[in-house]
Amino acid sequence: MTKYEWETELKKCMSRLPKAEQDRVLAYYNELFADRADDGMSEKQIINEFGNPADVAFKIMTDYGMDERAPDTERKIAPPDFFGKSSEDITPPDFWEGRGAKKKPALPTEKQERKEEKRDIREMKREDKEARKEERGQKRGCFATAVFLIELILFGGLFAGAVTVIWSVVVSIYAVGYSCAAGAVYSVLCAVMPGLTLGTRLVEFAIAAACAGLALAIIPNTVKIAKCGAKLSVGCWKLLFGWYTNKRTGKKEA
Repeated sequence: MTKYEWETELKKCMSRLPKAEQDRVLAYYNELFADRADDGMSEKQIINEFGNPADVAFKIMTDYGMDERAPDTERKIAPPDFFGKSSEDITPPDFWEGRGAKKKPALPTEKQERKEEKRDIREMKREDKEARKEERGQKRGCFATAVFLIELILFGGLFAGAVTVIWSVVVSIYAVGYSCAAGAVYSVLCAVMPGLTLGTRLVEFAIAAACAGLALAIIPNTVKIAKCGAKLSVGCWKLLFGWYTNKRTGKKEA
């Protein structure tokens, strides 16, 4: 039996239904047939699954309340429940709204459940691994802090002495620069004082020029000199305690 013959026989057997209801039933089975064909079933397999059209028509007529013994005025027409509660993944059509069959969301298969279970196990293992890693990191951090404190006690004086020397030199350079500026002004004032010989005046001007040269070399570069002192101080810290600072900030030593 072909699809056309099956539908023809079904339509013939449910001829007592209203024309609109017949069309809706046929549309439902046409859509169901198309779904089965998309799933790879042959026409013969689909027709065998549907069953005898006379039996299908009898069930439809029964579900619609079409009783041959009742008069037409007492016959009930209600939406059929073709499959009942033990249906497949397809719901009966809502004939009163003119909608075709709708597929229910498929239940999770055993394979999907196993896959989700394995995924949950992997997630738990990953979280456990991260927790152990964090715990080890905390223990190492405590040990590193203890070592740093011991090293700070042992070499803190050396670092403080080195920094003191560096900034003493910086301050001394500043003192020389401003002293030279003051000396240059003083030498100029001495050179212009009356009563001095020409040779003395020339000497004073030479001293003023030398002092002014040193002052001009130092005073305009005070910021650079301070930056140099700061870099040297940081270098001393890195040399002694840089390993701990890099560990805390997550940086690698060059």
